[in-house]
Amino acid sequence: MRNTPHALVDNMPDNQRPLSERYRVTANAWVQLDKAARLLEERKTSELERRKTAVIRDAAIVHEHIAENKAERLVKSSDDWFEYLEHMISARAAADELFHELHAIRMEEREIRAANEAIAAEMRLTGR
Repeated sequence: MRNTPHALVDNMPDNQRPLSERYRVTANAWVQLDKAARLLEERKTSELERRKTAVIRDAAIVHEHIAENKAERLVKSSDDWFEYLEHMISARAAADELFHELHAIRMEEREIRAANEAIAAEMRLTGR
């Protein structure tokens, strides 16, 4: 068994884990996916410029001049660029999915708290 504070709950099924542990695990996963998505989003302009430069350089090798706007059009119409965009969008969607899971865990915690408060109020009213 690992020597971590969470070793006891790491092997539990999700439905038996405390909400705080489910939140911790989900939040850690979200941070990693959000980081990857942000990196792809922030790199988009640099990636486009890198690919345009490669098109212009490759054209120059065969003594052909390609204007920057044509290089951009060639890059943006390529299958590789579409794959890059799909990857970027999929990364953001995966991060967003975990973000919504975090909200669901918070909502579940509020529902449990409200139910416990209702039970406590009923007990006070009935004198139990």
